[in-house]
Amino acid sequence: MRSATLPLVPNDALPPPQVRCIQIAIDNPADAGEMRVYNQFTEQFSVNDIAGIVKREGGKLGLDVQVG
Repeated sequence: MRSATLPLVPNDALPPPQVRCIQIAIDNPADAGEMRVYNQFTEQFSVNDIAGIVKREGGKLGLDVQVG
């Protein structure tokens, strides 16, 4: 299983396709009763990747994070 994230704050590190996707959504709002889904991801993580990140960052805060 993989999870993906999209930073919502444009900056110099954000690739142009993601910025363009957000601009298209803003410029073309859905009609009343319509829902649109845009899929633009910059990173993918496995559940184990996320657990490792939580463990590492928790350690920086002095927490004893256990991953099992």
